Amino acid sequence: MGAVEAYLVAYNAASFAGWAYVLSQTVLYLSKHGTDLSGLFDRIGYALIYVQTGAVLEVVHSLLGLVRSGALTALLQVYSRLLLVWGTLYPFDSPEIRASPALVLMVLAWSITECVRYSHYALGILNIEVYALLYLRYTLFYVLYPAGVTGELLEMWAALPHAAALHPALRAFLLLNMSGYPPVLYKLYTHMIYQRRKVLGGSSPTTPKASVDSGSARKKKLTPDTGNPPKRQRQFYEGEPDTTKWAVPPPPDIFPNDTTLHLPCPSNTDSNATEAKPPAAAPLDIPPADPGVSQTADAEPADASQTSSPRLSNETMHQVRLLCSAQNDFERRLFEHRRGIQHEQEKIMRVIQARELVCPVPKKELEDTLRQHRADLDRADRRAIEKLDELRYQQQLKLESLGVPGFYPSSSIEVMQGQQRELRRLLGE
Repeated sequence: MGAVEAYLVAYNAASFAGWAYVLSQTVLYLSKHGTDLSGLFDRIGYALIYVQTGAVLEVVHSLLGLVRSGALTALLQVYSRLLLVWGTLYPFDSPEIRASPALVLMVLAWSITECVRYSHYALGILNIEVYALLYLRYTLFYVLYPAGVTGELLEMWAALPHAAALHPALRAFLLLNMSGYPPVLYKLYTHMIYQRRKVLGGSSPTTPKASVDSGSARKKKLTPDTGNPPKRQRQFYEGEPDTTKWAVPPPPDIFPNDTTLHLPCPSNTDSNATEAKPPAAAPLDIPPADPGVSQTADAEPADASQTSSPRLSNETMHQVRLLCSAQNDFERRLFEHRRGIQHEQEKIMRVIQARELVCPVPKKELEDTLRQHRADLDRADRRAIEKLDELRYQQQLKLESLGVPGFYPSSSIEVMQGQQRELRRLLGE
């Protein structure tokens, strides 16, 4: 994890902790004092102001280039709440504002929303998905959006007389902001419904598209390309630096059993090598990728497995096992390299996904990105097959030099199958 990602995880974790404190203190106060709200602001007021003001850092992140979301977009997202905490709660020490049911409604809606959001963002940057958070992120808004807006409007309404006493322009400013709430709420509400359908599927707030164990955290998995626009499985912090969850469709996996090789194979002089156990798949189990690879012309002798072979020395068998171990090691390295490419592609897709939370991503940009990702994976797979073919050729030369019967350079499928059977016989499989 890079320094920027680590910082963003810390920022989201700290924001979650702040909102969790506000939520817990509000619940504890209400459970103890009931409808007596006279001391609620003294209990949570300044913590609420500070933690909400911390959202200004999201604008700073954009200005510094730590995240890819625009500074104006980030500013608009925190503007209305900053207006509430600094334009009504902080300047007006009045029970109609600081001890009202509207404050309770607003604080509960805000704190629940942000606890879910920030925890979801932090885990998203870490590539960890908790389905319960994903579901809550795209379901609670049905209730919390209207509740929060109602509380905000009532708080502004209660502040109007006090604002007018300071200056008529301040009252007009609050009224202007109140008049903008209905269209903004409609846009945000319908946008979240649209996002929910894309992430969870369907239109019902109670039926997710896929059944997933809600108690588990899991890494993201790729889905095959169906020809339709890829469906996102979760949402991520829209400020992730180089981090998504649109699936990147991979070509067919060329590596059996998730193991894959290490060139060159160990030589006779490799004094540090240790004897390895026979692998699940012995060398030469991979057909050549391209007949154009330069190799010795094939001869077609009798199948090695059908001829009687002399007993090989312990040193020769040791070298054969080292070749098997080297193949498994090299295959693993190729597999990890391919996974690394996929991981970087998934980061790019998460950034695109986060951008669409604010405005639609051009279809051509998405198609070009997915096309480039497929091309990168195709190129990596072709290179991997070439490497595997080179290794097979080197193995054949090595085994021929060791005097193993039936081994010589060949790209013939029949010859390689015979060599494979002989190798398994030698290894006692």
